[in-house]
Amino acid sequence: MTSKSVALGTTAQNMGGIWGDFVEGLDQIIDDVWDYTGTVADHRLKPKLLAATSTTGEPLFVATRQPGAGTGAAL
Repeated sequence: MTSKSVALGTTAQNMGGIWGDFVEGLDQIIDDVWDYTGTVADHRLKPKLLAATSTTGEPLFVATRQPGAGTGAAL
């Protein structure tokens, strides 16, 4: 159990959207002088990340098996 948590999907798109939520969680961990070592997520998170776009409509992440292909990180 942890006292550090954020709700995904609560940050406005122009403030980073779902990626901003991840960064907020990272900030909470680092503020407590801990190292961030990874994320555990339910498989239902993948479609939410694939639907995330920039304010110009570009996808933040793409589904690919080739690292570095397309925009953002591979999921």
